[in-house]
Amino acid sequence: MAIIDAVWNGVWQSMKIAALAAAHEVNVAPHNYYGHLATMMNAHMSAAVPNLRIMETDIDRLPWDGEIFTVEPEFEDGCLVLPETPGWGTEPDEEGLAAHPPT
Repeated sequence: MAIIDAVWNGVWQSMKIAALAAAHEVNVAPHNYYGHLATMMNAHMSAAVPNLRIMETDIDRLPWDGEIFTVEPEFEDGCLVLPETPGWGTEPDEEGLAAHPPT
């Protein structure tokens, strides 16, 4: 299994890595321990590759994660549901970020 970090590689490059892995009959698993935006980026990549094995996500990263993004990931029967909102499906919420400055 090839572990791909779509956030660091970029989704386009990650798709190319997944295609190379598929050519060698290797499944992929996106690495994702970041926030909701990264989860959505990885989810969209995962939906587009034929050799997905599993997608990592951190469901309890911060107690206020939902306050700093416009849309939270939705899970149904243990599966992440792709949002129908534009782009990645969420974006940072400026007011939420201001309420939780770095320490």
